[in-house]
Amino acid sequence: MPIYRSTGRTCIVHIGMHKTGSSSIQRTINANLGVLEEKFGVASFGQRPNHSVFAPGLINDPDEIEALPVLGQDTPESRIQFSRDQLALLEDEFRALKTSRFVISGEGLSRMKGRGIPRLHALLNRYFDDVHIVIYVREPFSYANSAAAQLIKGGATFESIRTRTLVDGARQDDTEGKVARQDRGNVLPNYRKRIEGHWLLTGPDKLHCIRFDRPSLRNGDVVDDFFWRFLGIDIADLPVIRREENVGLDAGPTFALEYLNRVEPPFIDERLNLKRTTPLVSKLQAGRSNGTKFAIPGFDYARFAEITRPDVEWLRDLTGGAIDFSLRVPEMPPPPTPDELLSAMELLNHQSLERDWMAQRTLVFRELWRHSMGQALDTGMLENIVAISTDVTFLPNLAHNFRLANLPDLARQAEERAALLRERLA
Repeated sequence: MPIYRSTGRTCIVHIGMHKTGSSSIQRTINANLGVLEEKFGVASFGQRPNHSVFAPGLINDPDEIEALPVLGQDTPESRIQFSRDQLALLEDEFRALKTSRFVISGEGLSRMKGRGIPRLHALLNRYFDDVHIVIYVREPFSYANSAAAQLIKGGATFESIRTRTLVDGARQDDTEGKVARQDRGNVLPNYRKRIEGHWLLTGPDKLHCIRFDRPSLRNGDVVDDFFWRFLGIDIADLPVIRREENVGLDAGPTFALEYLNRVEPPFIDERLNLKRTTPLVSKLQAGRSNGTKFAIPGFDYARFAEITRPDVEWLRDLTGGAIDFSLRVPEMPPPPTPDELLSAMELLNHQSLERDWMAQRTLVFRELWRHSMGQALDTGMLENIVAISTDVTFLPNLAHNFRLANLPDLARQAEERAALLRERLA
């Protein structure tokens, strides 16, 4: 029987995995909270879209908490306290629940170890008759490249990814004779680590592993698939649909960003590097247009396949052969061309110009407003803005506003500057 037709109170817990459209699912849930509850009888935690915030409050291991960041919380102690406060709010919602279904979504819930998973299930079992675990799993090679690009957005380098995956990720643990897989900074899919703890508590009937690729998804879309498969909702009936959240970068911007991570990393000794601009990733994402695929340069994909093989075989056995990823190394896309790298730099230059022009507009119109209120005019600043402006469309508008403000000298300077720039561009 489909989950959405289950009797009794049911909680659907979507635990990721990372790089499978989880952010899009979460944003769509959060953007439709009222409609979901009133029209479809599905409630969710509305404090924030990503419910990974619960994870630190359920565990005690400082190393694990360090690997589960919470936005705005810088220390393990602050993460634990913030997370426990959120858990208290979640329980308040459970106690006041008027619907029969509740949905939780957070990739961090697949990264908990130790007592975190049993504590989560114990909490849910106090309020729900059924708890179902949902995870979309991505093919290993595709996941590795996508996860690498994500790590680079956070400050990683090609060398750190290669080392943490192919060296640290395959290091033998002498005490247990097992492969030790460190979670932080590598691109191993870690299916077993993500799934087994939940599976042991729910059993196979309430664990739902879905292959993340277009043929396996309803209409080739993970948001559509999740809502239809697990909630019985056609997304066409929702007022807001979020897609392409947390998108990756093209190859050119990714290579450019990795180089910057090496020469000017975003963090030094775990502190923000004040010489590094913070909105750089969003600027690069704004130019994601040519769709060139990224692959990790100098990466031993054959070695990666061997390290991942036990994990893939475990997933195959768990799903009765329904999900059996081939470990034949596919042909990887080449590194970006010089033209693609140049395009990334041109994008950043354009973004910087836009920022400069916006700052100039703000300063000018603030000064004109002060002038209209009878306050002293900073003529020197306005003359300097006119002298450095490279915005040909803005300068004539500026000259017009100067004339309206009875500032003919500044108007003339703006017109002359515009004429000079048009001559240079001709």
